[in-house]
Amino acid sequence: MCAEILGKSDLKVLLLEKNDKFGEKVCAGGLTRKDMKLLNIPDNVVEHKITKTAVHSRRRKSSTNAPEAFVFTVNRITFGTWQRNRLKNTGMEVMTNAKVTKVDADKIVVNNSDSYGYKYLVGADGYSSVVRKFLRKKD
Repeated sequence: MCAEILGKSDLKVLLLEKNDKFGEKVCAGGLTRKDMKLLNIPDNVVEHKITKTAVHSRRRKSSTNAPEAFVFTVNRITFGTWQRNRLKNTGMEVMTNAKVTKVDADKIVVNNSDSYGYKYLVGADGYSSVVRKFLRKKD
């Protein structure tokens, strides 16, 4: 969503994806109703709509059925492709196979070789990322 908004702005934006495809992540593809509404995710991207929960402990089992779905699962590659397609008509440059390997105060290094200057830096690349660690120092 951030990439889409920035891509439609007057800013010069570079989006770096460390993998070959968008969505190749280890984490699950679970989204809430709020996510679905905010991102306007179409039904063809959704794999499962979850309405039932179950909680089991040593002494008790409990389950409930909701009248409407409250969690939605998506295939991460399908979801990533959908996200990538939403950027096609923006002014954003997208690079794949571009892993950020170092961050300095005014530039980032990609794949241990190419460097790019920046005025603003947004990171959305996970808990142990180089970008997150750099931005965390700014707190």
